[in-house]
Amino acid sequence: MKRLTSQIVLLLCVYFFATGPAAGESNPQDDNAKAVPAEAETDKWQFLVAPFYIWAAGISGTSSLGPVTAPLNVTFRDALENLEGIFTIHAQARRKKIALFTDFMYLDLGPKTTGPGGIPLSASVKNAIWEVGASYRLRQASPSVEVLAGARTSFLSGSLQLAPVIGIDETWVDGFGGVRLGQRFGKNDNWRLTGRADIGAGQADLTWSSILLLSYRVKEWLSLDAGYKWLGYDYETGSGVTRFTYDVTYQGPIAGFELHW
Repeated sequence: MKRLTSQIVLLLCVYFFATGPAAGESNPQDDNAKAVPAEAETDKWQFLVAPFYIWAAGISGTSSLGPVTAPLNVTFRDALENLEGIFTIHAQARRKKIALFTDFMYLDLGPKTTGPGGIPLSASVKNAIWEVGASYRLRQASPSVEVLAGARTSFLSGSLQLAPVIGIDETWVDGFGGVRLGQRFGKNDNWRLTGRADIGAGQADLTWSSILLLSYRVKEWLSLDAGYKWLGYDYETGSGVTRFTYDVTYQGPIAGFELHW
């Protein structure tokens, strides 16, 4: 509950910032400056793609396999040192009040460790998270307000090279619902602060995510982004020696760029 409470507080901070008396005020001295177009309701489809973003996520929590429960504490530095493959993409299509979005992240880690007696061991961990959904804009004027819903599919597989090989291979799907708030500010409204939070369940007992993102519209077709993202799971399957649990939180700074057309 502490995790969810912190995300609610985060969204409230965005809201109060967005509705402050100075929010969105323009400077008359900037009237001659060229404004970068913002999102507007139109019959034409508007597209946004973040082709490769960096999420410096660490992992904390616990995981169980059979009767054994172990803490998970993987820093971003640890993950980076053992990274063997990565692919990320975010895309959105908007028309009038409706937006469709998808997000995909894939990580392939190959950490190496030592076992009893100093025996070298190698492991393989593959983690993919795919999200699809839609949002409906309740308020167009800044601060904008949207409700959203979708599905999040998680793939997790891993193995430890022992005799025999110990491995897991899990896939689960969860539905979620949430809200997204946005506020434009600064000269010509080129800056945008976005807060999003969602919560859901399905094959997992609980899933939730939140993001706070600051964007700067450099050109009509280009934005730069930086912020912080959280993602959490409470997943359990099987029983006895086949029981597997995954109660973790991913969190860390995020940065990238967006292409608009």
